[in-house]
Amino acid sequence: MLSRWFGKKPAPVEPILEAFMGLLAEDADLLMPRVFLGRIEQAEIERRIGLAPAVYVWNEDWGRKSFSLSVNGKAFGHLLESIIPRTDPRFAAVRDRALAMVSERAKASLVNTCSIMGCMPSDMLPPAFLD
Repeated sequence: MLSRWFGKKPAPVEPILEAFMGLLAEDADLLMPRVFLGRIEQAEIERRIGLAPAVYVWNEDWGRKSFSLSVNGKAFGHLLESIIPRTDPRFAAVRDRALAMVSERAKASLVNTCSIMGCMPSDMLPPAFLD
C-alpha cells in the first residue's frame, strides 16, 4: 500500500552483499591482515591509509596480550563501487554489513589462531606501512 505513495520497494541488499563478498574472496592479498607496528592511533591510520590493506591490526600490547583489529572502510567502499554506485540507497547498508561481517570473522579467526599458537599477530602477519 505504501508503495503507491513512495514508489517501488527498494531491492534487497542480500544479492549485492553476496556478490560483494564473492569479489572480496577473490582477492586474498587485500584481505590478508597487516600489522601497524609501534604506537599509532587509529585516527592517524584512518587519515593516512590508502585502499589497502582491507584488514589491519594496530595497538598491539605484548604486556596485556591484546591488539585492535579494524577494517578499512575506504577499501570496501572503493571495491563496492564496482558493483553499485555510491548514490544507490543500498550502498551504505551493503558496505556496513560487509564491514561488520569481515571484522567479526577476522577478529574471531585471529584471536583463535593467536591463542592456539601462543603468539601475537605481528609474529604471523606482515607489517603495514603508511604512505
